[in-house]
Amino acid sequence: MKNSLVTKFMALLVCAIMVAGILPVAAIAESTRGGVSADADAPTPPSSDEWKQIASGGFGYGFKLVDDSSFSLTSGNYYIILDTNRNTNGSATAHALSWESGDSISSTSVGTKEVDGSLYVTTGTGEVFSETSSAYVWQYSAGKLKHSGAERYLYYDYSSGLICNKNGNDFNYDNNKGPYLSWTFLLWTDSRYINYSSSQSFYGSENYNNRTYLYEHTEYTTPPIYAALSGKTDFVVRNNAYSSTEDILAMIRDNIYVWHSKTSDHTDAVLTDDYTFAAAGGSSPQPGTNGTYPVNVLYKGVTIGTINVYVTSAQPDPVTVSPSGRVKLGASGSALVGSTMTMTYSASSISGLSETVTETVPVTFGMVSRTDGFDEVGIYTDCTVTYAGVTYSPFTLEVYSVEYPVYPNPGSVSVNKTGTGIDWYQTGLANVELSAMGIPENRGVDIIVMIDTSSSMDNNRMTAVRQSLVNLVAYLNTPNADGTARDVRMAIGDFSDHSTQGIFAYTLADRFGADLPISTGLTFSDYSQGKIYTGAHAINKEEYSSAEE
Repeated sequence: MKNSLVTKFMALLVCAIMVAGILPVAAIAESTRGGVSADADAPTPPSSDEWKQIASGGFGYGFKLVDDSSFSLTSGNYYIILDTNRNTNGSATAHALSWESGDSISSTSVGTKEVDGSLYVTTGTGEVFSETSSAYVWQYSAGKLKHSGAERYLYYDYSSGLICNKNGNDFNYDNNKGPYLSWTFLLWTDSRYINYSSSQSFYGSENYNNRTYLYEHTEYTTPPIYAALSGKTDFVVRNNAYSSTEDILAMIRDNIYVWHSKTSDHTDAVLTDDYTFAAAGGSSPQPGTNGTYPVNVLYKGVTIGTINVYVTSAQPDPVTVSPSGRVKLGASGSALVGSTMTMTYSASSISGLSETVTETVPVTFGMVSRTDGFDEVGIYTDCTVTYAGVTYSPFTLEVYSVEYPVYPNPGSVSVNKTGTGIDWYQTGLANVELSAMGIPENRGVDIIVMIDTSSSMDNNRMTAVRQSLVNLVAYLNTPNADGTARDVRMAIGDFSDHSTQGIFAYTLADRFGADLPISTGLTFSDYSQGKIYTGAHAINKEEYSSAEE
């Protein structure tokens, strides 16, 4: 089994090498926002006089999630115990440990939400909960957790389990159970933890698998909120060019920018998609009815700007189209051809329009036509582009097909197979060799190598994997035949089982850092019952390193 696993891993590395240096890589078409090139300059925040204050800052009190490993309970302060440390966005889907009556405990539905980067308990209506007298609020007093409204304490009894009575156990915050929060009842020499499950609600146990979380009553600051709108404010839409109001609003989203900020100088301004539209007067834009439709842009329910949508059948002047495009033979009508149509409308051509406005749309294959169609590969110079009653000609369209290069042209691959009998008539065995030779195109390639670091990978297997990785990096660092460096980037990640004990609970940097500097900076993270080793961020272009590094 060991040799089989190593052989499979080596085969994967060979495939990675072939992709990196030999096989051609198909180009990836990438959609861009509002028809703007991905290389275009990023938008800049509006000037200070264009910002609107949405909410004033202030102070308040609430129950904040305890996430400090050095935390200790404060005598006299108030606490809430929940089954979750996740943001429910104010929805009352979390459960709080509460006193019911007598010795009985129960569960109360509450919510959580972030306030300036921290998680707080909320009421059923989504507001931050601040009251210290409630069925689910507990006060730390004389080493015990006392119900805030009655002389009753949390208590663990061997026969009754977790209850609330007039005695109580000494109650300590236990921060020695890994990265999780748990609580210990000290009863003689035993410890019990408060757990929660859907079947048992809140209960005490010697285990802490279904752990609960502590929220402390504390003061918090709410910063002021500002918002601003930038981008186009006037849109001309061809009558029936869009099938619905939603399509028009989606187009507008691609051409405007909404910003929010928490400082008066707005140096912290960032873009947000958390905004809505509302008709400013009359109805929302109707794609088949000419007219002027003002639309308000709202952030957190406050109007921060108004956009005018003009639906028209008027002919634009002038109309320009990028002179040529190209598309694959047999492509669908929605396929982009790499060209745009720009229509210009003057203030005199549309009622209510105060200045010249241009509308730019991408040209699709379905918008291009010619008398004899496009039945074969070629360059057609007699095409017409049509969009919602607006036409433009002449237009040139190149129709191409996918043709793999012939060996030994760049990007080509030659595959050979030979077979030699090994005493064929006696044994029926043959030695079959498969070989491949490729000519590099020298295109950039990103490679992700995932490594199994679970307990099944013993030291011998891991040694073989480590050497294979070193060999791979050395190969990728070899220059091309013409002496140029290969355009290759690598990211390395590993995966394991959910065990955090034993010799296999290492980060990737522990295992490979000495041989592969690109492996450093990886950390251990947890999700649900499984655990995975990964980088500090999701894998993206910043997670790669060039081979020479």
